[in-house]
Amino acid sequence: MKGGGKTGDRNGSGPERGWKEVMLFLAVVSIFIMTFFALIGLVLSIVYTVDSTIDWRYILGSVLFALFLILTQVVTHIMHGRCMYPIYLISSLGLALFFYLFLVSAAILLLILFLIVWGMSFHSFAGAGTVRVLVPVLISAVMLYGLLNARFLRRTRITIPFPEGEKERVRLALISDLHLGLLVGKRRLDAVAGSLKEYRPDLIIIAGDLLDTHPRNLERFEPFVRELCSTAPVLAVSGNHEFYNGYRESLEWMSSMGMTLLENRWVRDERTGLVLIGIGDPTSFGDIGRYREKLHELVESSPGGNGRILVSHQPLFFSEVAGKGVNLMLSGHTHAGQIWPFNLVTRAIFAEGDRGLHEMNGSHLYVCQGTGTWGPPMRVGTYSELVLMDLVRKD
Repeated sequence: MKGGGKTGDRNGSGPERGWKEVMLFLAVVSIFIMTFFALIGLVLSIVYTVDSTIDWRYILGSVLFALFLILTQVVTHIMHGRCMYPIYLISSLGLALFFYLFLVSAAILLLILFLIVWGMSFHSFAGAGTVRVLVPVLISAVMLYGLLNARFLRRTRITIPFPEGEKERVRLALISDLHLGLLVGKRRLDAVAGSLKEYRPDLIIIAGDLLDTHPRNLERFEPFVRELCSTAPVLAVSGNHEFYNGYRESLEWMSSMGMTLLENRWVRDERTGLVLIGIGDPTSFGDIGRYREKLHELVESSPGGNGRILVSHQPLFFSEVAGKGVNLMLSGHTHAGQIWPFNLVTRAIFAEGDRGLHEMNGSHLYVCQGTGTWGPPMRVGTYSELVLMDLVRKD
């Protein structure tokens, strides 16, 4: 492959995330989580005590559980190892439990306020018993469904018309947000590799967040990653999690696995004639303005011709690059929200597209919902996907 630009050039970005920033982030998140867990404990004490009075044991227990979740998340990232799997799994599921408990508690709190307005207490409410039963049943059902749904990998097949090229049909496979680590490992890699061998793509594109830990913790997965990379040429960009887990170490590891890095550069694939442009995640630039400038610089410096494909972890500025001759943009990052109702949040944030195929003035954007999961190994209202796309030459 022939190309331009410099791999790993972050265009003058700031230093990687320091300990002070990490500690500040953890402190803010910890206060936020413990505060909301205290609110959950308050509501649960009203629901489950005999006379609907406030029982401080519920509040204290909820706060201690929040502290457990925070500490285990930190410890498992520092002391990463297979023995930490059950602890990390419980902790990650606890985050989902926290979220759904918060939603239910907010609904119950509104009910309690409504009852107070009407001069009633929750204890005297005729439906109190039903609420007490429904809370654990509904949350358990949703979490069980989410766990089972996340175990399946959907093979999404799409066909996209493309400008005249050297081949009548080009097959691409898109992988994004695998999050290889404690919770996503060999089983998912085997599923991806099996599908790729069957599909036989011309190129495999990795649109960031391949890793969910520092590369030094992935030694046991390396043979399976190399096997995946032997299926077809692999081109990859970084995501925000490569930055969090050691930017340069992550890029070096990906390169050592046999991937061609598209980090802030373009290449022309001689087999297909396609021009592929890659840019690192905005996190690695330290400023969205620098990212945007670099994006336009890369697009404008890349040659036109048989079709240009932009690989960007986050689906940002699609309308701008579509107007500059990019025929196809491939992204991920959003997970389509992963668990309901975060899908509503991602739709609002990424207005040009947070999942699936989108078209604008003859250019296309595809946003992968994620080949793996991050945090809770659950999918509610979404699915994990491997995207298999045929680029068919226009008549």
